[in-house]
Amino acid sequence: MIHVGSCPTMPHHAYLFVWWRAERASAAGLTATYLSLQQHPIMIALGLEGSANKLGVGLIRHTPGKPAEILSNIRHTFVSPPGEGFLPKDTAKHHRSWVVTLVKRSLKESAVKVKDIDCICYTKGPGMGAPLQSVAIAARTLGLLWGKPLVGVNHCVGRMLPPCCIH
Repeated sequence: MIHVGSCPTMPHHAYLFVWWRAERASAAGLTATYLSLQQHPIMIALGLEGSANKLGVGLIRHTPGKPAEILSNIRHTFVSPPGEGFLPKDTAKHHRSWVVTLVKRSLKESAVKVKDIDCICYTKGPGMGAPLQSVAIAARTLGLLWGKPLVGVNHCVGRMLPPCCIH
């Protein structure tokens, strides 16, 4: 396991899971959401990032009072033919073709079970429309299948906020 602060390649939106948790608790006050967070202090987020030609899937564990830990960080890059660049439709097709494989590998590598995941984070934008849509659909599908809440993350905020919310 790698501490988050030492791994800048982790899908950055998963870092916002720590922020999301804090926001949920403060917004809830002493409601059932806050109480459930208190009863379940360790939280795990699955993160999906696919705003351009690289698809990233990672799992991060946050235990209050401790540095967040990266449990898995798997990526696959769409490589276009030489001289062509990458087109949104081809990149989106790549992401659709690889997302299930990467999620399975991420779960296996981390030894995390679906029941242990608390939320699914995904890049909401900005980025290339077609790849973003492919990743959003994958995240929503997993959220529905697994009964997990979604956390859509702004790509720019996801790049800037991690140093502020990780020990």
